[in-house]
Amino acid sequence: MTTGRPFSSPIDLLKKVTSSRRPEDAIRRLVTDLRSRVQACKGPVKGVKYPPYDPRPFAELLGATEIRGADLDVAGRIVVNEADVVIEFNRESTASYRRRFTLAHEVGHLALWEAEKKLVPDSKPRRARSQAVERLCDAVAAELLAPHAEIRSNWRAVCKRPLSGRIGPDPLKMIEDIAKEFGVSLQMAAIRFVEVCSPQMGVGLLDIRKECFVWCHRVPDRASLLALLLRRHKEGVAGNLKDTGGLFSGADSYALTNTEVDSVPAEWRSMGFDPALCLVVVKPRTFSSARRRRRRALAF
Repeated sequence: MTTGRPFSSPIDLLKKVTSSRRPEDAIRRLVTDLRSRVQACKGPVKGVKYPPYDPRPFAELLGATEIRGADLDVAGRIVVNEADVVIEFNRESTASYRRRFTLAHEVGHLALWEAEKKLVPDSKPRRARSQAVERLCDAVAAELLAPHAEIRSNWRAVCKRPLSGRIGPDPLKMIEDIAKEFGVSLQMAAIRFVEVCSPQMGVGLLDIRKECFVWCHRVPDRASLLALLLRRHKEGVAGNLKDTGGLFSGADSYALTNTEVDSVPAEWRSMGFDPALCLVVVKPRTFSSARRRRRRALAF
């Protein structure tokens, strides 16, 4: 950013254009405006009004003249040639949800260019590769594919349903439903769940065989939690699992098993295609309290 621009950062740009005070509000207003404009321009196009959402109409609205696969060493990019704006994605990415997220991320770049032009009319498209810009485009992509308002509304509906012998709603089932309804990966569905529905929780994919987290988000004290879960697994806690339906993750469907263990401050499910992998939803406060109790016991 140059000193001549009336904004200091990409998110400051969005906040000014959308008249928002908070970054998350700016992102939601931006995507809501794009959705309204696409519907007004293109009418009842599939993937715009109802999920799973298609980033292509949004890209076309923002000036993309072509979307094509290419041999790239990155997930995607925008190529500007005079009047043509082309979005390219890595053709080796076979999972549909990966391609859609890549396209939605590039829509974020196009939206930032349009927003900048509103404040600086003579500005030209620039491919900014700063971490701040990339994170912001990821956030725009997440809101475009799995809107905050829709996920929150679905979770509230789940919480209002009569409970059948459970202490509360099942967060793992909600994560599955997000992945199915919005056609996104399990990882994105899990992260959106904790961001939108339960900020006090953390999520992760645990590999029991390799004794590590494949990925995790907002998981406190990962080493201690990992040791606890692995110990419980070795003690046979995970041996009494029962089949429960299927899990949709991108283009693949996996059989699931499920259990609830009161002594472990987490809920998990092993994925039938690989029994070494478990989806874990962590309750940090509970886990932290249990850890403090153990430390006090050891002190005596």
